[in-house]
Amino acid sequence: MDWRWVFQWIPCAWVFPSLQPRAKVGGHSVPLLDGDDEDSVLNALGEIKVPISTLQIQQLKQATYSKELELMIVAAQFLAHYADALPHGIPMSVEVLECALTLLDLDASEVLIPASAAVSVISGVGDDAVRENLAKHSVLRLSVRLLRSPSNPVVVNALAILTTFAGAADQYKVSIVRDGALSPLCDLAFSEDDRIQRGAGGALLNVSHIDTHAEQLLVCGVCASLHHFLVSGDPHLHFFAAATLSNLSVQVEDPSALINEEGLYCLVKLLSSSERLKLQSCIALRNLASQSFMQVCCLLYEGMKNR
Repeated sequence: MDWRWVFQWIPCAWVFPSLQPRAKVGGHSVPLLDGDDEDSVLNALGEIKVPISTLQIQQLKQATYSKELELMIVAAQFLAHYADALPHGIPMSVEVLECALTLLDLDASEVLIPASAAVSVISGVGDDAVRENLAKHSVLRLSVRLLRSPSNPVVVNALAILTTFAGAADQYKVSIVRDGALSPLCDLAFSEDDRIQRGAGGALLNVSHIDTHAEQLLVCGVCASLHHFLVSGDPHLHFFAAATLSNLSVQVEDPSALINEEGLYCLVKLLSSSERLKLQSCIALRNLASQSFMQVCCLLYEGMKNR
């Protein structure tokens, strides 16, 4: 093989990276893209403009698909800052969404943390068309995968994405369950990170609005998750547990199996808490009692007797 021919087509900077010109962008020393000087890179990815310019999209795409970690970090950080500047209901370039989801499919936490933060914000502030485009590009599958990430910030952002989509339309609830979210969601209810517990609670509540998900939730261990929420000292978790119980108690054959005497006693105690929790607890108790009155009364008696 004539190696002289090979080196004729490989840029010198690829063979000797130290010779490649670099610029400071977002606090990182980043290789300059072909045909760019330092000023053009700073102007393209150093400033946040809404709507995003054609030059920014071009630079963003090159950085995203460069396969160079430093450059992909810059792209992800740019997207995170750009997302924070977006007003509600704004349409989004499909190319920007594709870049965000491409970065979301990587494994490096340095990329995933800002990329997942960007997608979380975009899915919340974007309109229905934005969410539809994200869903078409597998955002739900990618987010479910990130529930197993060792990085807590990534998990928090993934939970926010799933909660947003699950609250937006039934079709997304179905997709989230189909992609295997229920088991990790139930597991995350026991996380030591309060943000993760709350995120899991919100996602479980939203997917529980579909009747056909009730049995799958039971199989995945949602009862233990809801009990953990009820006995915690977090009013946010109390609300998620009571609201989820309100849904499930009218969906399963034996609602008394959803809760034990300790959990039921905690639910009753919520009647003396805030108006929001008081209302949700009343609904949960009403639904539980209307489906299996005697069993609930017995559980409540046992719970109060042991106090």
